[in-house]
Amino acid sequence: MPKGKIIFLNGVTSAGKSSITREMQELADVMYGMLLEMREYMQEYGNLHYDLMQSILSDVDIFLVEVFCPLEECRRRNIARGDRGEYQSEEQNKEMNKNVRYDFRVDTSANSAKECARQILKFVVERP
Repeated sequence: MPKGKIIFLNGVTSAGKSSITREMQELADVMYGMLLEMREYMQEYGNLHYDLMQSILSDVDIFLVEVFCPLEECRRRNIARGDRGEYQSEEQNKEMNKNVRYDFRVDTSANSAKECARQILKFVVERP
């Protein structure tokens, strides 16, 4: 049986995690069991939490992906959405653990959600 894969997406609000998740589900040949936002867990536990998850889930490959977007663009998106505080992304960014070791990084200000999803899936498939 092939080893399972879990992809964790981490980033501030309006960075594009949900949009990427929708695109990944459409593009993926197989359904990825978990596509999660890890911001709250990572800010509190950082790499210790990630390392613990890896030991518990030893039968699966875990990929931690940073979903990056400049804070000014996130602010613009927050305003356009109308359901978030204007500076909510900036506030979250201050709380996030800066010592997280990411496996991969995408920039939603430079690429569409679909392109970011393609990049992530390509990385996950090609990773030994």
